[in-house]
Amino acid sequence: MITFAIPSDLPALRALWRECFGDPEAYIDFYFQNRFRCDQTLVWREGGAPVAMLSLLPVSVICGGTACPARYIYAVATGNAWRGRGLSTRLMEQARLLLQERDEGLTVLVPAEPALFDFYAKRGYTQAASLKTAHFPVQRYSDGGYAFSEGLSAAEYKALRDARFAREGYLCWDEAAIGYALRENAFTGGFACAASLPDGGRAAVVGQRRDKLLWVRETTLPDEAVEPALCELARRMGCGEVEVRLPADSAVEGAVRPFGMAGAPLGGGGYFNLVLD
Repeated sequence: MITFAIPSDLPALRALWRECFGDPEAYIDFYFQNRFRCDQTLVWREGGAPVAMLSLLPVSVICGGTACPARYIYAVATGNAWRGRGLSTRLMEQARLLLQERDEGLTVLVPAEPALFDFYAKRGYTQAASLKTAHFPVQRYSDGGYAFSEGLSAAEYKALRDARFAREGYLCWDEAAIGYALRENAFTGGFACAASLPDGGRAAVVGQRRDKLLWVRETTLPDEAVEPALCELARRMGCGEVEVRLPADSAVEGAVRPFGMAGAPLGGGGYFNLVLD
């Protein structure tokens, strides 16, 4: 039987998360205290207990030039003892029917690994977004002029990313979701800062230092500023290399890979990020 979660399900859902995703207890606490909501979580019950789940996080996607309400399918999980019975497929179908009734029929997702693209394709999903990953050594640039400040707010970050990335197929998070993404990034050891550009503009940089690598989950830097600004930031952080996620059509050299899928055709040129992957 499929229902929405109720508060008494929390111990079972936490155990299911632990079994399927293997995250540390502290992270599970963080997620369930800060992002989880019963009315956004569908569960499959056996004997009254949840044995499979999926979350439906509110988001909007630009379709035909308009921001359309949608749901991001997240944390799809089935207990080991119940796998192979099609429970996740049934949950996804029920989610589709429920959202159609609410005029929120569009669902999007990011497969956790390449093999899952085929899994979701068999359930009606098509590729809707790609990401480019650029990797370069840190070097000095003569122009410089970049300044970085901590304390990037969710409101400023939302304004910067909407201005930078808005396009057909853009996955647009609201301020509350962006606030959570910033807190989650900080909880896992990351940073978020605002970059002041030589022309007086501002941009966001969100990422983590991983030993000598500066890994940037997202930045709203214009293409021409990506390498010089991130090299400057990496030098200040004691890193020798930079790896950064960028839109697939960025002019910065890098490798493009499929990233996001949608339950209805969006084309393949969209931009998905901040998806808690």
